[in-house]
Amino acid sequence: MIINIILIIIITILLFILLFKEHKYIQIDKETIEKNKKIQEESEKRQLFLKTMEEKQALADSTLGETQKRINEATKIIGNMNAAAHEAFDQYCESLDQEYQNAEQEHDDAIDALRHSYDTLQDILMLKIKKTQEELDKISSTRAAALEAQLKEQEIKDKLSFYCPQVPEEDLKDAHTLRDIEYKLNNPRILRMLIWQSYYQKPMNQICANVLGAATAEKCGIYKITNQKTDLVYIGQAVDMATRWKNHAKAGLGIDTPANNKLYKAMIQDGLENFSFELLEECSREQLNEKEKFYIGLYQSDKYGYNSNQGISK
Repeated sequence: MIINIILIIIITILLFILLFKEHKYIQIDKETIEKNKKIQEESEKRQLFLKTMEEKQALADSTLGETQKRINEATKIIGNMNAAAHEAFDQYCESLDQEYQNAEQEHDDAIDALRHSYDTLQDILMLKIKKTQEELDKISSTRAAALEAQLKEQEIKDKLSFYCPQVPEEDLKDAHTLRDIEYKLNNPRILRMLIWQSYYQKPMNQICANVLGAATAEKCGIYKITNQKTDLVYIGQAVDMATRWKNHAKAGLGIDTPANNKLYKAMIQDGLENFSFELLEECSREQLNEKEKFYIGLYQSDKYGYNSNQGISK
């Protein structure tokens, strides 16, 4: 009986234990299920998260690929730009070098031009100085010549008999009488030659001897003929002064006289005896034109005298 009770107690305890364990196991199963559920949910979430992450990774990979592609393109563009920049920089440096060389050349050319201009201006200045000095010398020479001419003019007036052909008063009256009838002649040249040979040739020979000297050598140079009534002058040149003066005297008497000659017209009107003959300067044949021009300018005989021009220039 006791054994049965003990058995019942043991069985009861065992059942109790079993029930307790079963309850515990059930509880554990519930917790396990709950945990499994949570784990499942967590797993699903993680899978979803992983999927999302994978998608994002794929997107990121795609974006990264696109970005890398863009980076590669950008790198290529940058490389091209760098190459272009280097090329442009090199070209710019070459351009600067060329500009510097051009500027340096322009500077050198400008310096050379300035030096040339300076040398040219210096040469021009020296020529102007030389020309001015020549003009001053010429003015000084002209002034001296003018003063000398004044003194000579006074000397001639004081010594008219030395420079003017001296025809006696009786001969002058005869010459004038003959001139009064020449209009009646068909050939008045014969009468004029008679007047020359009879009344004026000897006085002209004396004038040549007085002024040019008694020697028979030809005098080459510049001479002056002055109307003592009006002080108007004629400047001339000759390689044989005496012959030239005698030809002037003949023309002044109407012998083979050129038309429209102011000097001869005045000689015929005022009388040859009122004209003085003067040697201004002896010179070579090569200097005749230059000297004649100088003295015509000195006496202004082309404007206030019997010369028709300023002389023959070289």
